[in-house]
Amino acid sequence: MKKHIPNILTISRIALTILLFALLIGIDASRGSLYFWAFVFFAVISATDFLDGFLARRWKVESRFGRVADPFADKIFITGCFIIFAFQQIPVMENLPAGAADALRWSLALIILLRESAVTIVRQIAEKKGFDFSASKFGKIKMFSQCILGAYVLLHSAIFTGSMLSDGLLAAGIIFTAAATAGSGIEAALRLYKAYINQNTPA
Repeated sequence: MKKHIPNILTISRIALTILLFALLIGIDASRGSLYFWAFVFFAVISATDFLDGFLARRWKVESRFGRVADPFADKIFITGCFIIFAFQQIPVMENLPAGAADALRWSLALIILLRESAVTIVRQIAEKKGFDFSASKFGKIKMFSQCILGAYVLLHSAIFTGSMLSDGLLAAGIIFTAAATAGSGIEAALRLYKAYINQNTPA
C-alpha cells in the first residue's frame, strides 16, 4: 500500500491546486480571512510537494508515473499561482512607486512561465538522449524560494497589507525568486549541453 502513497499525494496536490485557483480567482481584496485560507491551501500543497518526493526516496518506491506527474503538478501549481497573482494584482504593495508592483508581479510570472516551458523541452530532450536529468540543487533552491514567496504573498494579503516593511520584504523576495528561477533555467540548459558534449567526445 505504501508504494502508492507518494503518487496519491501528487494527485491530491493537483486537486487541491485547482481548488486554490478557484479561491484566488474569486477572492475579494477586502476579505483578509479568505486570503488566510488561501495561504493555508498554498502551505499544504507545498508540503505535499516535499513530502511525496521524500517518501518515494525513503521507501524506494519511485515510479515512472511519479517522475512525470510530480514535476507536472509543480509546474501547474507554481506557474498557475503566480500568473493569477499577476492578473489579480496580488499582493497589494501600496508603499512601492506607481507601477512598480505590477512590474514586479508580471516580471516574475513571465520568468516562471518561460523557465518552466524551456525546462520541459530540455527535460524531454534529455530523456530521449538517455541523460540523467534529476532535480539539481539549483532547481530545489528555485522551488523552495517560490513556495516561501507564494506563501508570504498570501500571508501579507491576509494580515500585513499596508506595512512598509512587508512591502519591502515582498519586493526583495520577488527579485530573489526571479533570479533563482532564471538561474535554474540557465543551469538546466548548461547541464544538457555538458551531457551532450560528454556523450559525443571520444574517450
